[in-house]
Amino acid sequence: MEVILLLSIKISVNGKSGSKVYVNDRELKMSKEQLITYIKTLRAEEIQKIEVIPTSGADYDADSSGGVIKITLRRQRENGTQGSVQLWSTANRYGFNLNPSANIALHSGKLDLNAAAWFTHQEAEAHANEQTIYHTNASELSSKSDAEEESENYGGRLDAVYELTKNHSIGLGGRFFLSDVLQ
Repeated sequence: MEVILLLSIKISVNGKSGSKVYVNDRELKMSKEQLITYIKTLRAEEIQKIEVIPTSGADYDADSSGGVIKITLRRQRENGTQGSVQLWSTANRYGFNLNPSANIALHSGKLDLNAAAWFTHQEAEAHANEQTIYHTNASELSSKSDAEEESENYGGRLDAVYELTKNHSIGLGGRFFLSDVLQ
């Protein structure tokens, strides 16, 4: 069995994409970049075990076709705060993307608070020229199209989990997403 954690590209099990990551039996529903950033922040002494399930059964979502990676953290985590800020961008002759994001996690006693926010700015343009000449009746058809688009997306999440007992916890979470096409 092969497990690949390519931290800059993807998370896959046996080369299949669509892998789900669970921490303490809770699925991490983050963007690929946020998930990779979170995994990078885990320290070895915080991890009790890592299980790889190459073919997920009925216990997991049907869309986990790439298997499941279960990370179990040690219960006695230190109180404190950790977080990260990330900025990535791509650019080419057709446009560019700018994607800043940040997340913060607070652990205090039996309470865990997690928050994240992200923003995406995208500008793209496309140009097409076409010319068709019909030889049967000496007709000519030409067309040209130009398209430019600018969009912005915002999102965030806030989760709180309180540990009632060693084996029981209660949590509440919320997410929001806004999209605005500027042109």
